[in-house]
Amino acid sequence: MRALAGALCLLIAALAAAQPAHAHGGAFGPPPRPQAKGPPGGGVGDPPSHVDPGFGGPIVTPGPGGGVGPNPSKRKRPTTTSFETSWQLWWDLNRLYFLPKRRATATPTTGGDSLRPSKETWEASRVRIARERVEPYLLDLLESGHVKDDDTIASSLLAVSKIATTARAINVLLRYAEDDKAADIVRESAALGLGLLRRSNPAQQFKPVQYDIIRGRLLKIHDQYVTGKKLLVPYRTRAFAMLAIGLLGDQPFQQDAVSKDGRLICKIIWQRLGVAYKDRQLHIASLAALSLQPRAGIPDGVVKGLRSIVLGSKVQGRSWDAFKRAHAVTALARLGGPSANALLLRVLNDRKKNVVIRLAAALSFAHRALELEGPERTAAIRTLKKTFVLEQEMLGVGLANIALGRMVGADLAAGSTRVLEFDKADTLLLERAEKAPWYMRGFAALGLALAAREGDAKNPIVRRFRLRAQTVLLKMARDEKAEPSVRGAGVVGLGLLGQAGVVPAVRAIVPQSDVDAEVRAHAAVALGQIQRSSPEAIAVLETAAAERGRDALRAGAALGLSLLGSRSVTPRLLDQLDAQGSTRRLAGTTLALGYLGDFSAVEPLIATVDDESARDLVRAMAAVALGRLLDPEPLPSLLRLTGGVCYPARTRAFHEVFTLR
Repeated sequence: MRALAGALCLLIAALAAAQPAHAHGGAFGPPPRPQAKGPPGGGVGDPPSHVDPGFGGPIVTPGPGGGVGPNPSKRKRPTTTSFETSWQLWWDLNRLYFLPKRRATATPTTGGDSLRPSKETWEASRVRIARERVEPYLLDLLESGHVKDDDTIASSLLAVSKIATTARAINVLLRYAEDDKAADIVRESAALGLGLLRRSNPAQQFKPVQYDIIRGRLLKIHDQYVTGKKLLVPYRTRAFAMLAIGLLGDQPFQQDAVSKDGRLICKIIWQRLGVAYKDRQLHIASLAALSLQPRAGIPDGVVKGLRSIVLGSKVQGRSWDAFKRAHAVTALARLGGPSANALLLRVLNDRKKNVVIRLAAALSFAHRALELEGPERTAAIRTLKKTFVLEQEMLGVGLANIALGRMVGADLAAGSTRVLEFDKADTLLLERAEKAPWYMRGFAALGLALAAREGDAKNPIVRRFRLRAQTVLLKMARDEKAEPSVRGAGVVGLGLLGQAGVVPAVRAIVPQSDVDAEVRAHAAVALGQIQRSSPEAIAVLETAAAERGRDALRAGAALGLSLLGSRSVTPRLLDQLDAQGSTRRLAGTTLALGYLGDFSAVEPLIATVDDESARDLVRAMAAVALGRLLDPEPLPSLLRLTGGVCYPARTRAFHEVFTLR
């Protein structure tokens, strides 16, 4: 049986065009200093598929016994760093929140071909092309049975779920999800695709009765019953089905006395937390799904139960390990309202708590920073300033810096400068970015940028803080003696700040062949983030996008060009998708095509999916690009599921969801 080796594993790229791929060492302790330059030819290989995405140790392929990962409380302290514990992983998992919105890069087209009428707006073109051309094409492909490659089938299922408008699409997704003869990768993609039928625009949503039918069928898959027949459904497929139910939590329900506000689905999910599953990912998927249901449909008793799980009490007659308690923290943060803040602060301050639980509290606070009231943010900021200071866990200290930066930024965005004037949070962030050990400076740089990018630039206190932050980040980005991780963080921070004055410095990094390829890739994306298009910037990025042997750089340059709205890059992106290349570069190309929003790519992408002589991976990526290009959601729906979740405690199923956008 194939492990998730295709669309859910190889399509990592749908998330990140330039995701650094490092071997996972599962480490927290002070690491040895790396070489100043990367390996010849640029980036290193793709992440190995046999490593645990959690706190270390090899993945145990889930079988009938449903193996689980290691107990984080019993792991030995490591001595080396890894991508898993660096700022780069946090950035890869969260950067779509901070890149310019996809719509901002796509202007109405004025071409004369049938796909782009001269007077049709971009959004009207998207709706028409998706409905009249791409959705029928993908459904015909899936129903024909002509495509035998599981990767292409899985990718097409995910693509059609993003743009679906018809009951026919729902039926196709259900058929594949319930087909016990289909490959695991196909069933998992179909199950997740049913969750991707969510639409944030009420005018684009399906009927409530259709969503209720989908939820009911997903529950049967999770419970291993399909149309009255008991089946053996793999654990991960069952987990994806429950995560899909979570994604649909903000979609309409039939308004009867039982299901109003999702009360019935909440009750059903809560009951499943009491089942003695052999694999922890089913409990974690249920916690995630529960956390995304409408707050009005969540009984107070459920919120109380989540509090008890977080605190380590027995709930539903069972004890809960650190991984499950971490996800209960996320659920409580989403559902508990203001009353949850005191408990989150209590968790942060409790040094006896397992570090993964405290990380969950920090990440939850950071994710919901804008939702907090001023006094609550101030209390959280003061706690984050001191939390993890005495800890030796590198990731904990790093994420505390990022959480602190987001909290400070939220306070500045609310019009307050109290945390700068009285709590000196700016001084702490600046000092950590400049003087912390090299392996911590990246986290501090991101925290600094996340704070300084917010607030009213006319306020002299905000303006002075932003200028100081820019100076520190510029110094990091330009430091030729610094480690690539430090320089890369400086560049990413400059992109987050978005100040036009740094464009020449960032642009100068992109063509420097003696600079680490990852740093150059970050600089290419940063140029797109800053959104200052110029002939010089376009020329530098176009040259980088064609540089052979540097897949990380080429992917970053493609995304940078797309963020700048340069449609001149469309033919090159299509050539890259068709040519031989690494998974990483192909993935970067799909993301760039989606951000660019150029509908002239639709027919070439369809031709690529149809091309039986093309590599299976290329055909799968072309299908992904179609879905991303025509997705009605400004941000991928999966961000709703993964936002604020404690990613160090993710399961195998959650790992794929994190990396798939």
